[in-house]
Amino acid sequence: MRKNFRQFIEKNHLIEPKQRVLVAVSGGIDSIVLARLFALSRYKFGIAHCNFHLRGSESDQDAIFVRQLAERLNVPFFMADFDTVTFAEKEKISIQQAARELRYNWFENLVAGEGYASYAIAHHFDDQIETFIINLLRGTGVSGLRGILPKSKNCIRPLLFATRPEIEAFAIEQQLDYREDSSNLKDDYLRNSIRHHILPAMAAARPDFRSGFRRTFKNLALTESFLNSNIKRLAKELLFQEDNFLKIDLKKLQQHQPIALILFELLKDFDFNSENAQMIADAIPGISGKVFFSPTHRAVIDREFLFIFPESRAETAEKESKALINVDDKEIEKPLKLSFERKAKPEDWKPDRNPDVGQFDMEKLRFPLEIRQPKIGDYFYPIGLGGRKKLSDFFTDLKISAIEKSKTRLITSGNEIIWIIGYRQDDHFKITTETKTIYEITFHRNQ
Repeated sequence: MRKNFRQFIEKNHLIEPKQRVLVAVSGGIDSIVLARLFALSRYKFGIAHCNFHLRGSESDQDAIFVRQLAERLNVPFFMADFDTVTFAEKEKISIQQAARELRYNWFENLVAGEGYASYAIAHHFDDQIETFIINLLRGTGVSGLRGILPKSKNCIRPLLFATRPEIEAFAIEQQLDYREDSSNLKDDYLRNSIRHHILPAMAAARPDFRSGFRRTFKNLALTESFLNSNIKRLAKELLFQEDNFLKIDLKKLQQHQPIALILFELLKDFDFNSENAQMIADAIPGISGKVFFSPTHRAVIDREFLFIFPESRAETAEKESKALINVDDKEIEKPLKLSFERKAKPEDWKPDRNPDVGQFDMEKLRFPLEIRQPKIGDYFYPIGLGGRKKLSDFFTDLKISAIEKSKTRLITSGNEIIWIIGYRQDDHFKITTETKTIYEITFHRNQ
């Protein structure tokens, strides 16, 4: 076991000479074996333990047990206490996800702050198989089936070569004491259910099933490498970075097959899954303006391109795009540069034909006016049309792109649109023979 441990580390370049590694130890058999292997192999290391306070006194006993282990090994010990339940409720995520985020963030900060080269997690080969099955059930691409990597940024997994039976045999051989997490005995989580039922069924059907998985993971890694090199080449041809978004050239995309697979590989870093990719592929070519969402991004089909926007930035931009215009304001700088003027209507008044100048009947306006982005369902009464028109149809008629639409702002009085800035005013607020005072707004474009 010790020899395989060192060989796996050297083969995958996980630890360089004289580097210090932080070993994450929960107290369970896997992490206790990992700590023993570090000690036997004479690597420089410290121990880090997270107390998530999810199992009452059992969690506290785990912390004491790991602290005593660090003292016996004479290595630095670090511990963090987390109010996991409160964090999960605040972030609206599961307890599992909350614990994962808390511990990995802490490990990253600890590595940086204490001068460690990396932190080691006790993932082993059976974890690799469980992850494969979980991702298979959820639906995934090649990288999801390939499973856990030996190294990911600052996180290393030097026990990934070892199976659960090998770990158990080593613990017996070394007469290691460890703590049993009672939650691991329940089938509440999918991973536990796979561990307790599916893997034993595989072992009963075929005792050497792990050997088959090793060959499969090796083949999947080769497939992923081949796929990634081709996707990298296609990305240079199809994917373009703009200011705060990306776009995919749909005409060029349609020259390659299979479109859904290519889209998935291009979009997976933006949290789009294979189902999203298939839906987008089915919509090409399609109606401009069709939108698809991932947890972090939105993709919009617009004629010749698929635009990808970060959703969090879009929400921030929408908030920042809103502003009020008070009756005494002379000028504002954000979200657009606008100036305002009130003046008596001259007898020889003629409308200003400049699209960046809006002129309105002062008495018909309700202040404060609001500047905002267009919303689904917006409509107005364009001057000269003689009726109501949906904003989406107005943009389509003018062949305004999705990017231009995202930059467009409206001014409203109450709940009514008075002006699509730079495009068209609403008929209800126009200057008439009865108008006494003109309220003029000038849009200073590109300023």
